[in-house]
Amino acid sequence: MTQDNLEEQEFTELAAKHFKAGPPSLYADDIRGKLFEFYDDGLKFALVTLVNVEGSSPRPVGSQMVVSETGEFSGLLSGGCIEPAALIEAKQAIHSGEWKRIRYGKHSDYMDLKLPCGSGIDILIVPVVMSLEDKIWIAKLKQATDKRQTVTLVFDTKRQACDIALSDRYAEYVLDSNQHLSRSELETVYRFPKIYVPKHRLAIFGQGPIFDVFCLFAQHVEFEINALSKPYDLKVIENLGLDKFSSVVLLDHDHEHEIPLICKLIATPVSYMAALGSKNTHQNRLDLLAMEGLSKTDLSRLKGPAGLDIGGQSPQEIALSILAEIVAFKNNKVF
Repeated sequence: MTQDNLEEQEFTELAAKHFKAGPPSLYADDIRGKLFEFYDDGLKFALVTLVNVEGSSPRPVGSQMVVSETGEFSGLLSGGCIEPAALIEAKQAIHSGEWKRIRYGKHSDYMDLKLPCGSGIDILIVPVVMSLEDKIWIAKLKQATDKRQTVTLVFDTKRQACDIALSDRYAEYVLDSNQHLSRSELETVYRFPKIYVPKHRLAIFGQGPIFDVFCLFAQHVEFEINALSKPYDLKVIENLGLDKFSSVVLLDHDHEHEIPLICKLIATPVSYMAALGSKNTHQNRLDLLAMEGLSKTDLSRLKGPAGLDIGGQSPQEIALSILAEIVAFKNNKVF
């Protein structure tokens, strides 16, 4: 066995071990945090992006992995079918500095790697070797991320260069994610976008069993979380940075004392705001808020009872229903 083959075998075994029992952070949907971590540590790395699906796939176009020169990685491209192979290719790209596009599954050159779904998927591997050009686009991506701006990273395969476009300038680059291209059709495409939206912020107010369980569940979703218990400091709300990429949930059984808090929160542009309690409790809450001068438009923004109706009774089931509803709102799936 050659040295190269030995390294590939060790790398494959490492990947298989990770994917068998990896921590939740390993399967991150947004890999920017790990990307910036590698950059700050001075490591070379590769971005691996799913740029096309011919057929069906467990992961959408735009899914990514980031792989460092040390073998550390984060993200998912499929249900685990191609990740070990993609890791090997990413490591080779880091050493060579060359971009590479690979087809797996249907019409692939790798006949020994079959996809159970019968589809063909295309990945683009982009090595980041810390050139001046790399440092420029990474700095722009970091700046947009810190400012919570929607931003697009455009991979230009003709120039082998990465470009950054803010949300109002990326339309010309967007490839319809519902468009399934054959291998030959994909040959005519040379710009591939990856759109990043700000990480969703979640502010949780309350106390008690449902509050405790909900906070535990929420830690396993890729949200920026702030959990606050009584006594509430209304001044803190101004420092939470709540915007349209944010949700608020009130999980307190002391409904009368939550009125000042809601009056403060209703002025924020959050996309989802809900409160715990029965239908009767929620109506009483709305009546009290109306007496405080809130308009019908304001009141319509407060959902109650919080959560999808799954018949939940235990703190675990109720917490799960609320978290599921927040994810649905974030993904524009309103029930």
